[in-house]
Amino acid sequence: MGVAQLNVVKRDFATIRYRRILPNSTSIIQQNAQSLAACASLCLIHKACCVASYDRKTKQCILDKSCCPESEQSVDALMLKIRSDSLACPNGWLKNEDKCYYFSDGYKTWTDAKIACEADEGMLVEVDSKCENDFIKMSASVSSGTDQQKEGVWIWSHSQNVVTFTDWYEGQPNNDYGNEHCLELWYNNGFIWNDYICHKLSVKKIACEDDEGMLVEVDSKCENDFLKVPASESKYWLGGTDEQKEGVWIWSHSQNLITFTDWREGQPNNYNGNEHCLSLKEASGYAWNDGPCQNLMPFICEKGK
Repeated sequence: MGVAQLNVVKRDFATIRYRRILPNSTSIIQQNAQSLAACASLCLIHKACCVASYDRKTKQCILDKSCCPESEQSVDALMLKIRSDSLACPNGWLKNEDKCYYFSDGYKTWTDAKIACEADEGMLVEVDSKCENDFIKMSASVSSGTDQQKEGVWIWSHSQNVVTFTDWYEGQPNNDYGNEHCLELWYNNGFIWNDYICHKLSVKKIACEDDEGMLVEVDSKCENDFLKVPASESKYWLGGTDEQKEGVWIWSHSQNLITFTDWREGQPNNYNGNEHCLSLKEASGYAWNDGPCQNLMPFICEKGK
């Protein structure tokens, strides 16, 4: 590969050595390509492509629309991930990979939520992968404590005051793997405090400050209890539905069959024969649930590249 071609690959892609995509439901193309640059060009041509892999030995080029597709080690392979640095999200939207997400605080029926997202040139979120699903779960509740300046000394990031009131879960903070320096409310354990990896939470801080606010700083038990109550009732509409055919779940915007799923145990159950729209619920760790489409709840929109 020439220097010019190599520079194009470096400019447009982040590279991951010794890995290749495992063909799966999100794969777009599998074909031979003469070079890494040719495989990269294929990915750029196909707008849905987020990641490509090229095997130098077999010359196999695989394109995938997921930004974190299933992959495996391969000494002859290289994965290419399109850089999303140029993607700008509107104020109030969160950026993840090559998409922007909006978590509403207004309540709408599933149909009205779909209309609202499309009116904002987006769509009700369609979850294609575990990575995207994990981002959506994690973006639902965060606080602003940190010990990044000095390990073990927790302060509030906006005021720089030392954290005095605490509600740590037993055994926390533990700085697991030496990389947990930000404070979250741990939904799996009744919203008790936990230290977590900061880059997973930073989008929330930026969004608050863009709106001339700050991530919440908890000064007392009363304030902490107040935060737990609404959080435990939190739920959001997603873009899935089986209204066309019971039990056949599709994404409403793309009309694609839903392949990745994260259903809560026992769901979907079409309770009372009237649950045909997809939601996620805080009370079940943001696992998926089918619900009556006429229910009022917040919703999540997404915009792609």
